[in-house]
Amino acid sequence: MIFDQAFSFQSLLDAHRKCRRSKQHKKDVINFEIMLGEKLVKLSADILAGDYETGRYKKFMIFDPKKREIEALFYTDRVVLMALSVGIIEPLCERKLIHDNVACRKNKGTLFGTRRIEKHLKTYYQQQGKDGYALKCDISKFFQSINHTVLIAKLQRMGFDERTISLMTKIIRAKESSPDTGLPIGNQTSQWFALIYLDDLDRFIKEKLRIKFYVRYMDDFILVHHDKEYLKHCKREIEKFAQDRLVLRLNKKTQIVQLKNGIDFIGFRHVLCDGGKVLRLLRGQAKVRMKKQIRKLAKAKATAKTRADKDFIAQSLNSLRAHIMHSNARHLFYLECKKRFANDPQYGMICNHDKHKDRQRNRIDNP
Repeated sequence: MIFDQAFSFQSLLDAHRKCRRSKQHKKDVINFEIMLGEKLVKLSADILAGDYETGRYKKFMIFDPKKREIEALFYTDRVVLMALSVGIIEPLCERKLIHDNVACRKNKGTLFGTRRIEKHLKTYYQQQGKDGYALKCDISKFFQSINHTVLIAKLQRMGFDERTISLMTKIIRAKESSPDTGLPIGNQTSQWFALIYLDDLDRFIKEKLRIKFYVRYMDDFILVHHDKEYLKHCKREIEKFAQDRLVLRLNKKTQIVQLKNGIDFIGFRHVLCDGGKVLRLLRGQAKVRMKKQIRKLAKAKATAKTRADKDFIAQSLNSLRAHIMHSNARHLFYLECKKRFANDPQYGMICNHDKHKDRQRNRIDNP
């Protein structure tokens, strides 16, 4: 019944509306909308009859913050993945995943993860003081290394019905370049599959290793403990568990650091200070990227011809501002914006320094 509802005409229409946000000017979206009703009826019938097959992937490269190959399905398939994620995967997984698994979930994300690690550090300070250590772990080539057999077995244990498992299996195994391992980064379902894949590791760390202060954002996770030797033991156990159960390995960035030296996590450096205060610092590389993005947007503004182009630049600038405002680099952001967007009324509200909002933000981030 849930499967039928998730892929009904109305559910697919809702999925289409979510997928088209900020992309309504794209050619494949326009082509899909020309015969929208007819296409949704056929798509719903094919999925419910078990005849749906995914299309081929298109590939492209991104270079920020590092070089990655993105593989994405065409628009029709993205509507199906959205309906599957929203209608079936999300409702079940939200009940089963641990609270400290913070990526790509409702009311969670990078800011939630940032506040969560800082809350752990403040609680740790109250119990143990300033001295302590953090084991920072990262999976080597995570999305490319996910084993399809292990993932499908995990999905079956989570309680998805047979039709859902059959559809998800088609989606997982549709990657032609690597039929047994790997998930394409560009898929909506890949984010959920990645969260699910490491769920057993989350429970191993929380329940077997008894780590109280733990946060995971996708394949990047932090363990905080007062005993450095115990964290070394945890590292060995995690490596063994990941290799034996998940066919994964930790990369060279995995290390144990002192809390007073700071923890790099989700784009910020979190430093535990005297009195239990946690400083949230923007890393040097992130500052360089921020300046580069502002220069790029200023250059695009100079050549923008339509209202849509200018709105896109404003949205991009607002998005960057929303991230930077939760760090110590907000003044650097304003200075750079003043230099690049001086006396431009359309971008003035974004670039102006609002001290009242800064004070409000500090109260939220540092209660």
